Amino acid sequence: MLSVRMHPAILLGPAALVLAGLIVSVLLSVMLAGSGYVIDIIWLAWGLLMLGLILRIAYWFTTGYAVTSARMLRQKGLLFRRVWMMPLKKVTDVTFQRSARGRHFDYGRLVVTFGYEQRLPNEWNIEFAPHPEQICAEIRRVLFPDKDKGDD
Repeated sequence: MLSVRMHPAILLGPAALVLAGLIVSVLLSVMLAGSGYVIDIIWLAWGLLMLGLILRIAYWFTTGYAVTSARMLRQKGLLFRRVWMMPLKKVTDVTFQRSARGRHFDYGRLVVTFGYEQRLPNEWNIEFAPHPEQICAEIRRVLFPDKDKGDD
């Protein structure tokens, strides 16, 4: 069984925003010393940024993908857990895409395509997948166990 979580690079933007907000809050607190309510509002705003980061970390921690010998699973949800399952026999293709930043930090987007059904979309886009080449190869090994490595 293969189980993965999104790459932590998804948290870089929110973390940078919290850090920038902290720097601005400290500078404004020093410049506006003595302005009680204004400083309180500044720190409240920074606290909201921090809360947003904490929620994104919790979402990252509770979102994942798994591939077993019979199906693919996609799960997410902090308060309410949602799990989607797709039988592997319906999967028709697995590809990946990488940006320059994705190549640098070793993440990418996996695109899993499967036969279309009325109630389901026909592909899953798995954003910020860590090590996309290895994951793609592993899914293909599970999907096509009889193929030799050189036949791709």
